[in-house]
Amino acid sequence: MATFEEMVESFKKLMRETNTRPDREHNLTKKQLENKLNKRKNINAHISFQNGYILSIQKWYGTYGYEDGKYEIAVLDKDGVRYDTPITSDVIGYLEPEEVMKYYERVKSLKWKPREQEEL
Repeated sequence: MATFEEMVESFKKLMRETNTRPDREHNLTKKQLENKLNKRKNINAHISFQNGYILSIQKWYGTYGYEDGKYEIAVLDKDGVRYDTPITSDVIGYLEPEEVMKYYERVKSLKWKPREQEEL
């Protein structure tokens, strides 16, 4: 029979593998991203592009589509989520790996547009 400490470690490992947000990965190559998506692993990644945009790709407990094995993306810049791009005005969830890769290409090719100044 397992000791209490072994059971705790086993539980921690299970939680890390299933229900917790993985450590954030920065600037995966396109090939690295494709490999992760094809393995259907949990992911917490930000990929920065030369145009100033960042693609956030998420799959972990609490993200849109997690329970169906699908991914969530958002378009960001250095200041956070961009709600004003031609791609989306919010996060997009319930995506298959192929759809994530299409958004990868779309965000990569976006023309930079500064944030609109909020009126006081």
